[in-house]
Amino acid sequence: MFLKKLCALLRIDEVQFRALLRIHLLLDFRSSRIGGSSSRKQSFVLNLIFYVIIGLFVGLSGLRLFDLFGFAFLTLTVSMVLTAMAIIIEFNEIIINPEDAEILGHRPIDTRTYFWVKMANLLFYVTSFGLAINLSPAFIGLAFPEASGLFPLLYLIVSWLANVATAFGMILLYSVLVRWLNYERLKDILAYVQVVFTFIVFVGYQFLMRLIPEMHKTQLNGVWYFFVPSAWYAEALILPFDSQMLRLWFLAALALISFVGLAYFASRNLSLGYAELIYKLSQSARIRETGREEASKSFRGFSLRRWLLRNPVEQVGYELVSRYIRRNRNMRMRVFPAFAMPLAVMGMFILDGELTDPFIAPNTATLMSMFFLIYIAVIFNQIITTSDHWQASWIFRAAPVPDYSRLYWGGLKVLLVKYMLPYFVLIWGVLSSQMSVRHAFYLAVLNYAIYLAYSAGLAVFVKDLPLSKKFERGRTNLGFLVTFVLFPLLLIIGGVEYLICRFPAFLIPGVVTFLLLAWILSKISSTAINRRIQQQEFLA
Repeated sequence: MFLKKLCALLRIDEVQFRALLRIHLLLDFRSSRIGGSSSRKQSFVLNLIFYVIIGLFVGLSGLRLFDLFGFAFLTLTVSMVLTAMAIIIEFNEIIINPEDAEILGHRPIDTRTYFWVKMANLLFYVTSFGLAINLSPAFIGLAFPEASGLFPLLYLIVSWLANVATAFGMILLYSVLVRWLNYERLKDILAYVQVVFTFIVFVGYQFLMRLIPEMHKTQLNGVWYFFVPSAWYAEALILPFDSQMLRLWFLAALALISFVGLAYFASRNLSLGYAELIYKLSQSARIRETGREEASKSFRGFSLRRWLLRNPVEQVGYELVSRYIRRNRNMRMRVFPAFAMPLAVMGMFILDGELTDPFIAPNTATLMSMFFLIYIAVIFNQIITTSDHWQASWIFRAAPVPDYSRLYWGGLKVLLVKYMLPYFVLIWGVLSSQMSVRHAFYLAVLNYAIYLAYSAGLAVFVKDLPLSKKFERGRTNLGFLVTFVLFPLLLIIGGVEYLICRFPAFLIPGVVTFLLLAWILSKISSTAINRRIQQQEFLA
């Protein structure tokens, strides 16, 4: 009854709205294997838990600030940034999905109905994850004397408006960029934007914690509020508790105007006509990309690659994953952000002056930044088995493959050699700015050996072949959760690394030991992977 009245108010077709929204959510939670839908629901729940943990951590950190505005500004900023980051990484296809025009374009679907289906689908996730992020801060804010018993309710309402405004802003941004840029090129840009966003989340958080108290001591206090959207919503939240200041009324009005304005312009861009435009742009982009790929010659590996890929099945896995990552921008969008996290942690320790030479004065800060390399291993372990074209994995079953694990190791070597080796060279360069080049090289080599052991150990839990499973939303956040779960193990490995730095004579034996451990774990993983794959039934 309520839905019927709401649809009448919005002037949309109730039957179409209900059917399309149901299909969208069904596709979101549908899996590529029997019983997989429950796993996707579990993934959704685990993502909610992840955001609850983040919200609790940020809320407790906000208690260090001296007033309610600083607390609201910090928590709302983190909430809005995480919302934008989630849309870019996980939910961008809700906003720009070229297939909509091909599937729905010939059907009698009203543009207004299409818009509200898309918005309802996006708002389902924005509301769910936004509530998870802001639930803890809503009640933690009661610790400030200015807050009253209504603060939790008002905070949840304002935070929801802020997150929805962020979603509207992302829709508007996508609609502008997709008209200016090649659609496929836009995906490339988004992959690098994700790296920047990840870096901002970790480094920017520390910056905010230092910035807010300092701003109150300068003439900039009150001026910068007008240029930061999260400050508008923070002031709107404070308004019921301090309505005497004219600035509060002005910024609250600015927040309301921004919300209405973004909603209006977003509604004009999210339509089937817009989807058809994207479809045409994407098709022409793919034609141009295909022409360039056919005109260019692929690089043929040198002796090191032939030495690494002696097994022909591994060569197949390597070629498939290498070409897919190079050609599929969605895959790069999922992989690249992982590289930002260890660098962001290193950047925070450099800003604090805590990243020093562990071979001269052993410390936990330098080694702590190395711990987060496990996050990259976890993300690679989760992403390598996924693909947008997973149905084509039937070829693995049709081919006479004697050892399925070789396909996995061939794909993993793409990441270990083509991406991680240059990445560790970059880490070597960053470390060299804080210690001698020789010691930075030692530390980079030691941690690369440890990283190989991480990757081989995580392979024990692999259940699928490379590129054979549909990508599920929330994989990035699950990577964080897995990293936290593995933290006790990281402490043990970190203790060993600390001892090696404390007694440098054990450096070479330590590197050899971790390489040997990686080899042993790879043999164990190969047996486990091959057994699991042979027991599976192909359902594509």
